[in-house]
Amino acid sequence: MPKHPVAIYHNSEGTKCQIFPHELHDVGKRAFARSIELWDEDEEYRLYPRYRADSPHFYSLSNKLRKLHASAETDPAHNQRVNELLEILGSDVNYKIGFNTWDGEGEGKEEQFVAFTETRRYTWGKEVTRALSEDVRSRHDLFGATRDLQLTSRYPWVAIEVVKHHYPDDETFNALLSLSKSLPFVVLFDFVDARNYFFQVKREDRAIRVVYYIYDGSVWKGEKRWERCSPSFFREKIAKHIQDVLARRK
Repeated sequence: MPKHPVAIYHNSEGTKCQIFPHELHDVGKRAFARSIELWDEDEEYRLYPRYRADSPHFYSLSNKLRKLHASAETDPAHNQRVNELLEILGSDVNYKIGFNTWDGEGEGKEEQFVAFTETRRYTWGKEVTRALSEDVRSRHDLFGATRDLQLTSRYPWVAIEVVKHHYPDDETFNALLSLSKSLPFVVLFDFVDARNYFFQVKREDRAIRVVYYIYDGSVWKGEKRWERCSPSFFREKIAKHIQDVLARRK
């Protein structure tokens, strides 16, 4: 069981406090530590005091600890976009979420919208921290799950990554791919620098059209699956696509 260098608790006023292992040498402090809820520094794992004269410590019941992979986006434009999307997703309007494709051949091709799911049965939150694997945790900008707790292909978990400066790091990216292969889980990408292009809210159509997403263990661009897409390849392609979009907007 992993040992922890410090334990966290909240006092009666809600203030965050610390206890260090060496303090367990004191009988009163030891009794106090055993009487309260203790947590690790990220306040994910419940900790327990263990007294050894030569090595007092705090331990958790988990054999492995998940590392939080999250680079905080502090840019106001990012935070504004997250809040804007949260308001849209949580509104009374039911939006279908999906992508555009083309059906038919030649001049007879017709644009078609293919929906993953719809927003009306979901509850949404921002800055949602979730375990992705036995090693990795991630903090999603936005995350949605059905209010009745269903998890099916019809009603998958939906994470939305709003990117301004920080893409998911390599470990998080690969964990997202792996989880989406194991469970009904879709990750949608929005890029702040090309506002309302990669994640387009069509209010009149009551639709949200996305371009890039993770689903079924792969990165997708519309209806095209990108086999064996590495994190670096994804970042490179997105950066080029954003440049192209901005050039067309000039």
